[in-house]
Amino acid sequence: MCTRIDTRCCFDILCKSPIIQWYDLVLDYIRTIDILKA
Repeated sequence: MCTRIDTRCCFDILCKSPIIQWYDLVLDYIRTIDILKA
């Protein structure tokens, strides 16, 4: 999984599959919404 320490890994197509990248993007989106609601 992508970590904040190695963010470039998130955007490296060779590092992770597009499905995992999409999943991480959704998690980031949900986290952002939670922060804005808090």
